[in-house]
Amino acid sequence: MNVKCPNCRFKFDVAPSDVNDNNEVNCTCPRCGNVFVARYIAPNAPAEPAPVQQPQYTSTEPSLPPQEDEADLYYALMKRMKSGQHDEAGIYLRKLLALKPDEQMYLDIKRQLDSVKQSYLLATKYLKSGELDKAERHVNSLLEVSPNDPMYLSLKEDLAEAQRIEAERVEAERIKKQRKLEEEKTEKQFDGCIIWFLILVTIVFLIVILFAI
Repeated sequence: MNVKCPNCRFKFDVAPSDVNDNNEVNCTCPRCGNVFVARYIAPNAPAEPAPVQQPQYTSTEPSLPPQEDEADLYYALMKRMKSGQHDEAGIYLRKLLALKPDEQMYLDIKRQLDSVKQSYLLATKYLKSGELDKAERHVNSLLEVSPNDPMYLSLKEDLAEAQRIEAERVEAERIKKQRKLEEEKTEKQFDGCIIWFLILVTIVFLIVILFAI
């Protein structure tokens, strides 16, 4: 029997034996980890106001656990924190803070998520402005929190590309300055030769004049 995750739209199979007496089955999406309830409508079920033309599963919204129990919310929060899904973790954290706004553990997690979000924004800002040393510090701090996060890894690749381009620019500038110094040195040597040549011509001219007298 096929169901579809309401969060990421991923389709997967569940066993018919998992359907409870209420024709519902608790599902966990294997792709995004979303927990939701799917309702099975049997082909020979009694007629309802909205007729069912064929057996199907219709997933209920929202994607949060239906009863929003604190333990379930905390489990979902920690699961997404460990997998680096910080945006989704923030959804569960807000639910937990609504239940217990003064819980120190949840407040600490909120500060951690806020710090991660701030680091990402700063890393992006410094990368765009060319301040690569500052961007690198924030990218490294993000990867320490979640080393396998695709978004942070993509940011690291962008940083590496920017560093490569900057290194090429610095090297090209160094070569340009070196060539300029060599050209100035050659010009000075040429000017020196001209001066000595003029001095020699002048001496010869004076000698000729003296002998002519």
